[in-house]
Amino acid sequence: MNNSANQTISQFIPLLKNQNFEKIEKLILSLSQKEQETPFFLNLLGVAKIQNNTASTEQALNLFEEAFKKDNSLTDALYNLCSFSLKTLKFKSSILFFLNEHLEKVKFDFKAITFLARIHFELGNIDDSIKFYKKTIGKKETTNTHWSNTIFISNYSSCYIHKDYEKLCNDYLITLKKIKKTELVDFKFKKNKKKRIAFYSTNLNQHSVTNFLIDTIKQFNKSGYETIAFNGTKLDSQDKQTNELKKLFSEWVDVQDLNDLQVINKIRNNRINILFDLVGYTYGSRMNIFKNRSAPIQISWIGNTNTTCLDQMDYIITDPYVIDSNQTFIEKFLKMPNIWSCHTLIKEKIDIVDLPAIKNNHITFGSFNTFSK
Repeated sequence: MNNSANQTISQFIPLLKNQNFEKIEKLILSLSQKEQETPFFLNLLGVAKIQNNTASTEQALNLFEEAFKKDNSLTDALYNLCSFSLKTLKFKSSILFFLNEHLEKVKFDFKAITFLARIHFELGNIDDSIKFYKKTIGKKETTNTHWSNTIFISNYSSCYIHKDYEKLCNDYLITLKKIKKTELVDFKFKKNKKKRIAFYSTNLNQHSVTNFLIDTIKQFNKSGYETIAFNGTKLDSQDKQTNELKKLFSEWVDVQDLNDLQVINKIRNNRINILFDLVGYTYGSRMNIFKNRSAPIQISWIGNTNTTCLDQMDYIITDPYVIDSNQTFIEKFLKMPNIWSCHTLIKEKIDIVDLPAIKNNHITFGSFNTFSK
């Protein structure tokens, strides 16, 4: 890169520090056509246009794609292409080729491997997704999310083997920190007039979990229990449904910004009798708060219909159909007589029209699950 180009780029450094994307976009568009078409500025223009909402999804993805095509050492452009593709669930046909080509060249790139795992999952290539997630395990960059994603999506595989699933769980669980007893507050139990039943979730918003939760909480309240929500839902994910749920629970405790020790002690201080985990190994999994026993009775429900393999998870809610009784579960079964969950009635008005098969002369099958399922 020549001195003139370096001087041009240096103008953008303070703007980037201040995240002044409006000025960045104007400044790039004031450059010559030749300068605008350099990989650095194509990539930066894509970022600025996303921040300023001045480009369609397709236009932004094209800018990142073009930048990386011109300079395949510009990993920022590749990462931006992947990140924005996942955000919008729009995938260029080149994206898997770019990622695989990049990994052939550099041999190992944790971020690129994670992107491959996530993209394959969204495309429904479950076994490929698991293969790449497994490559992220045991590295210095490995997070709880990498572990929980690998464990959870193994349930989606048509090659599912229960022993392999159990091994993944156990390999993860031994990485979790055993908190010293001296750091934990003692369980605080006075003889409560009412049993205190708590629920931990990262999905206390417009989510399928809440559709199963609402009427259950109402029934607990009617039956004389105190219901407490330990809310791990991120602030930017909370919505109208979150506000409605706050009115429903006897008590509401935000824990999304607390570390594991703080959450455990918060739960213990609240004199909880029974704690439900509504997350399991899904997004926001915090198995450590259950491994270090936050409540005397801990139950897995809704979020995870497979075993957690966690000794401290006492029970899992099931029914005659949802779990294969021949599989080995660490939890004891609390088997409901008919069905393991209670879905809230749909309030939206739904227009009933003629069956399409009458006009089409054939039956059309559909699924409202996510594509990866």
